[in-house]
Amino acid sequence: MSICNEILQSNIIPSEWLQIKCVPILKPDIKSVHQYLGIWIDQKLNFKTHITETVNKTKRKINILKMLSRKKGGCHPETLQKVNNSIVRSILDYGISIYASACKTDFNRLEKIQNLSIRTSFRLLQSTPIHVIYAEAAELPLKYRAQYLTFKESIKTLYFNNSPIAAKLSEIVNTDLIPKFTSYIEKISSLNNFHILQCHISYNNIIQLNDLNNLFIYPNIQNLNKNKTPLSMQKYLTQQLIRNNYFTYFKLFTDGSKSNLGVGYGFYDETNQTSFSFKLNPAFSIMNAEIVAIIEAIEYAISIHQSKIVIFTDSQSSCMSLLNANPDNYLITKLLTIIKYNPSQEIAIQWVPGHINLLGNDRADTAAKLGINRSNQENYPLTLGDCLLNFKVELITEWNREYQILSTEKGIQHFEIMNKIELKPWFHNIQLSTTETIIINRIRTFHTATKDRLAKWNLIRTDICTTCNTQENLHHILYDCVGLMAIRRRFPILINKIELNTILKNKKKDEYLQLTNFINEAKINV
Repeated sequence: MSICNEILQSNIIPSEWLQIKCVPILKPDIKSVHQYLGIWIDQKLNFKTHITETVNKTKRKINILKMLSRKKGGCHPETLQKVNNSIVRSILDYGISIYASACKTDFNRLEKIQNLSIRTSFRLLQSTPIHVIYAEAAELPLKYRAQYLTFKESIKTLYFNNSPIAAKLSEIVNTDLIPKFTSYIEKISSLNNFHILQCHISYNNIIQLNDLNNLFIYPNIQNLNKNKTPLSMQKYLTQQLIRNNYFTYFKLFTDGSKSNLGVGYGFYDETNQTSFSFKLNPAFSIMNAEIVAIIEAIEYAISIHQSKIVIFTDSQSSCMSLLNANPDNYLITKLLTIIKYNPSQEIAIQWVPGHINLLGNDRADTAAKLGINRSNQENYPLTLGDCLLNFKVELITEWNREYQILSTEKGIQHFEIMNKIELKPWFHNIQLSTTETIIINRIRTFHTATKDRLAKWNLIRTDICTTCNTQENLHHILYDCVGLMAIRRRFPILINKIELNTILKNKKKDEYLQLTNFINEAKINV
């Protein structure tokens, strides 16, 4: 204000020429935290606020899980696991490629949320070791899931090239140096550039099947059910189809093979009675090896000027993938492009059942297996799907190593029945009721609400069985307690004293039912 007055009073500028309105200078309103697309961004980029908001939000969702897992009328653990993935894990996943760079203390808060949600879904006791919970649920710990989701985002960004950070990621992937100041997605991309460089990073718009008048794909054979039709009838129907529908066609049989030694593919020319064998990157999936075999067979037929071509494959998944024209699979684009630029050729791809003693199919199978042992590997990069699958397998292997180390201190008994991580929970193919599944869940973890455990937690005074005057633990209840002998006699696995570890390893429904029925009839709370 004083400066304005001095200028006016000096008469340097006539007052009638200039009207000055003096207003106080306000301090700008600077926010320390800003929310953008659901991510809370703070000044220091430590994501403390975002993690706090995420924890609060997921805790409210876990209350839903607790309500659904109530003792009477609660949902099955398999159902609760799906609910958990939908309402809790989805919140943790959102933006994880950004906030996973948070300090370990803050990130651990989110891991505790995931631990609680899985423990609630499976009705496991608080004393159950965390690594045992993840092993039983067949879930990845959050730190490994963060790596997988970030890698997936990185490679898809490079593949579709539809983001401003694609060029930056490409630069990082193609160098072995990790920048000093880097985001989490850049760090994961740099550390795993080997996987990304094996992938075919080039997206092209998929060719529509409707645009191709010379391609016909048949993923089935009429009146043939692979699981129900006898093998002899399968062979008869297949041979009849070949005679009636493809008598005038140039016939090629294709196959792919995958083993611990590698991946191979091959095809058999029935007319010239010639087999061809090739080797692929061992990270290829069997389905994509089959598609490569189809590509090579078509190119071979075109090169020898065949106009009507039929490819017989025993890979139904390859046929379905071609029909769906998956844009993430460059092999499908390659195959459809070949057919598009050869409009004079009529090409049919026909599924046939495998292992029915069909000569052409057996020759192709032999060729594919021989391809595994070839010295030279064909130059086919991995598809996007195969690259993601192999990275996930690597993470599971790393988690499995950690699980084995952790099991030397805690969960030793559990490790005896599960010495490696499995991809599905134990009840995946076993139909048990909710109560039965919960009982087996707790028995498998060896953390049950029996007297020995309750006394250890100071919830009861003594762990002594009132009938036998010895410690009442799970083994004593199942096999030794005299007071339960009358009930035990009706259950062969218990009266014959089949070891509990053996029962749990076998995963047989009948044996599990005997365990749960005995516990229910004896009115034992586990």
